Amino acid sequence: MSELLNNYRKDGILGPAVVAMEAKFKKYWSEIPFLYALGAIIDPRVKLSSLETLLEYLGDILSVDYSAQVTDIRTKLFEVFSTYEHRYGGC
Repeated sequence: MSELLNNYRKDGILGPAVVAMEAKFKKYWSEIPFLYALGAIIDPRVKLSSLETLLEYLGDILSVDYSAQVTDIRTKLFEVFSTYEHRYGGC
């Protein structure tokens, strides 16, 4: 979607609508909710490395820096795993 917005941003007719859509997209997706990220990581097709690549690509297109969020997502993921391992690891 972000690539389509990027393609039509300078269009004379669609340009203003694209700019408004991009502003709303950035408003809601400038911070990725942890549960969305966790859902993507648990999906065997995506995993953590693919999510990092996706956020890097999306960040380049939208001019949003996701590096702090990637670090935060990784930290929270390891906290969840550590809690799970502590609780159920010795069974």
